[in-house]
Amino acid sequence: VEVSTREQKTSRYVLKNNSTSKTVEKLYIDHTASNDFGGYVIVTKDNAVKSVTGWTRFEFTLKPLEEITFHVVEEVIRRHSYTYKSDLVDLYNRNQATDTLKLFDEEAMKAFVSLVEHRYLRETLDSISSMAFNLQDIKLWRSGITLEGKPPIQYISEDLLSAAEEILTLKKQIDDSNAKVRDHENHIKEVFN
Repeated sequence: VEVSTREQKTSRYVLKNNSTSKTVEKLYIDHTASNDFGGYVIVTKDNAVKSVTGWTRFEFTLKPLEEITFHVVEEVIRRHSYTYKSDLVDLYNRNQATDTLKLFDEEAMKAFVSLVEHRYLRETLDSISSMAFNLQDIKLWRSGITLEGKPPIQYISEDLLSAAEEILTLKKQIDDSNAKVRDHENHIKEVFN
């Protein structure tokens, strides 16, 4: 999942002509954009007379005793990639924790939760099919996926979890039987050698 966010910074300039009789015909503000996150772009165009990447010159005329407040807005688009299950859950929880800025609308959130469930299920089934799991894994699978503001999501059936526990039981029995066979084979070798 890749999420792009647009972030803005605003710089406030207060310009004042303290003269009671003279007009300032040309007053310049040279503004340099922030370099954070690969560099912001200056989006303010009012009063701009010269501009290059990351820098803009603004020109003003101030009458006697005039005061002007001027805002320069810069923005950057940040891209974040989320590939791991824990990152996806953290992204969901951050989205749910804020009331002011939601990254996803309701429909996108449903699709996002479905993606998270799919990732968990795929990893679980891969572990089961390759026999790369233990009782602790089954306990985690049984506890479900915990997402902010939701009851735990049970993404795998109890029947499959029970079957996985049975597989571990049978695997232990096979390992125990193989150990007994090795012990008997070693005993036979000792007796006849």
